[in-house]
Amino acid sequence: MKDDEKIFMDTNLWVYLYAKNPEEKYKKVKQLVNTNFKNIF
Repeated sequence: MKDDEKIFMDTNLWVYLYAKNPEEKYKKVKQLVNTNFKNIF
């Protein structure tokens, strides 16, 4: 992904990140946010 490309995260993904349940979804979303944080709007 280019540095100037933006990605949209659905609100359900933020819920998984906050709730940490189910754990496998939490881990996937956490990785997505950690690797693409500057591109999320």
